[in-house]
Amino acid sequence: MSKRARVLIIAGCLVVAAFFLFFRLGKGDPVTDEVELAFRSIGYMDFLATPFQTTPLEWFSDAPWWTRLTFHDHPPVIFALGYAVFQMFGDSLLALRSVFAILGLASLWLVYQISKKVLGESVSLIALAIASVNTYLTWIGRIGLQEELVIFFTLLSIWFLIKAEQNRLYFIFWGAGLGLGLLSKYTAGLILPISILYLWYFNRAGLKQKYFYIAIGLTILMFSPVLIYNIEMYRTVGHFDLQVSSFLGQDVSAHWQSLPGKEIGSLGERLASFYPNLWQNDRPLALGLVPSLLILFYLYARGRLEKGEKFIFWTIVLYHLLIVVIGPSQRFLVMLAPWAVIAIAYVLYLIFKKRVRVFAALAVVFLVYQGAYNFQTNLAYGEGSSWLGSTLHNESAAYGYNELEKYLRELLDTKKPSVKLELLSQHRFIESVRDSDFRKIKNNPGAATLIIYDPRVDQVAKLWLYDRRYYYDGWPFVSADEFLQVQQVAPQYFSDLGISDLYYIATTPETFAGGYMPQSGAEEFEQNTFVNQRIKAEKEIPDRAGQIVFRIYHFGL
Repeated sequence: MSKRARVLIIAGCLVVAAFFLFFRLGKGDPVTDEVELAFRSIGYMDFLATPFQTTPLEWFSDAPWWTRLTFHDHPPVIFALGYAVFQMFGDSLLALRSVFAILGLASLWLVYQISKKVLGESVSLIALAIASVNTYLTWIGRIGLQEELVIFFTLLSIWFLIKAEQNRLYFIFWGAGLGLGLLSKYTAGLILPISILYLWYFNRAGLKQKYFYIAIGLTILMFSPVLIYNIEMYRTVGHFDLQVSSFLGQDVSAHWQSLPGKEIGSLGERLASFYPNLWQNDRPLALGLVPSLLILFYLYARGRLEKGEKFIFWTIVLYHLLIVVIGPSQRFLVMLAPWAVIAIAYVLYLIFKKRVRVFAALAVVFLVYQGAYNFQTNLAYGEGSSWLGSTLHNESAAYGYNELEKYLRELLDTKKPSVKLELLSQHRFIESVRDSDFRKIKNNPGAATLIIYDPRVDQVAKLWLYDRRYYYDGWPFVSADEFLQVQQVAPQYFSDLGISDLYYIATTPETFAGGYMPQSGAEEFEQNTFVNQRIKAEKEIPDRAGQIVFRIYHFGL
């Protein structure tokens, strides 16, 4: 193949990948775990605004020094990255997702570079073509979760090992990549055994290089704040951070009553759900990976695999072992995707060498199916059949919360609250957060506004839309039930504070609440205060399907 043809194929694949990564990037509502990470990133503050998962900042009247080293449930890189993005571009999820999409595109380039080294140019081009339309790699590149960082730093670290064959100083970069991976998520620890595998097959002398061990020392140094944090937490409260304590089965009930995502089932259940979960999340990938693994295993047993194929095979085995241990959730299975893509590409290349026409037919069908499945899952608004879209579609659904966010930006973010409600005693540290003015509102004109809301909403969306403005800015947000309780005890309370302008955000039967439906008097409040008085909503907010999901009422005391 000519150099020009190769460049055109690579460029074409990256353009297609960029389309899938960036098109409609802002369409997904703030209802996923990225919000819980982004909320804390705004002020680099370890606080989740929930009584079910408190943090060390709430445990102590004067938080010890070590509580600033990292976060109670995740290492700090994801929060530091989010903080930097929000300081530069404002607290926009679109801005955050754009950075992850860039990392996703860079990860595809690294897939090409690694597969080129270990399996050759032809396999690398096939792998890049598959990766450019892969549903899983697109999904994780369009959402602000740590797994994209883990994938990126894993691939980057292996690429540094490749470069270290010519220049030993790249071992230092490898150590930095491993350190940043571990500071993104603990599952990045798999970089070390994968790296040893690579060195064993391609640069065995590297295992004896002093630079390799200097690099490991650098990794330990970079990770030391997390180690110190865990040591001090154990000395102070008797358990490690949320991830480590959960893995070790420590009793954390004094601080964390709810640990969503930690109910991983028995070993048998995890094994049994591995491929069904992969099938639900990325059907084309599962269809390609299963026969590819069987073929690789057969060739391995017959002694017909070279070192490159063995490296890919054992890397996939390592990911299977890791995911079985931590649970085959959609976020963990995605870490397997880059290596699955390379394995599928290798098997397609074997077919290409023997049956060019069969290869061409299979490649076209597989790529077109992947592209259609990817578009329906990540880019389309409506849901398709299970054969043309996965359960990942729900991660980027449009329920109307983005439209409500747009309304609140126009209503509040060009002003600042002239009245603030008193904080709970365990939340006094929030005062310094507000003084820091992370959302840059201190020079805005003041407004004596109270926002009342129906609590029957998705609780993650509530964190981003309501709690973010309450805790960082001081805007007085209260639920309808809290407002009614205050009115019964002290009818003049809010007017005495100087509040004269009130908004009520009502839900409808079509509002997506994420399965959370608390008992609330909000419906009765809306009926008595507005409907019976024939007061019409100032604004109605629809979801993408046109159903009214929020009504905004504007009134005075």
